[in-house]
Amino acid sequence: MTIWRKILSGTAIMKTIELNEAPSVEDLLALAKKESGLVLTKFGQPVAQLISMPEKPKHRIAPLHPGAWEVSEDFDEPLPDEFWVGNQ
Repeated sequence: MTIWRKILSGTAIMKTIELNEAPSVEDLLALAKKESGLVLTKFGQPVAQLISMPEKPKHRIAPLHPGAWEVSEDFDEPLPDEFWVGNQ
């Protein structure tokens, strides 16, 4: 399990892992999700970056600000001709 010690003992923000020492894809995905991401290297040179997808946003709860705005009575009425020709 030297690969895990090597990954977990790193001090960089993104952990690096050598491709020839890489565990299974499932392990890489789990580690990328746990960490801020992984940099995969080949012969010490970075070749790929593995980052997890952001969490799904939570559903909105309405109304968050009741009374913050109001719809006027004439909202769906046609606009007057003065509006379209520029006269007020």
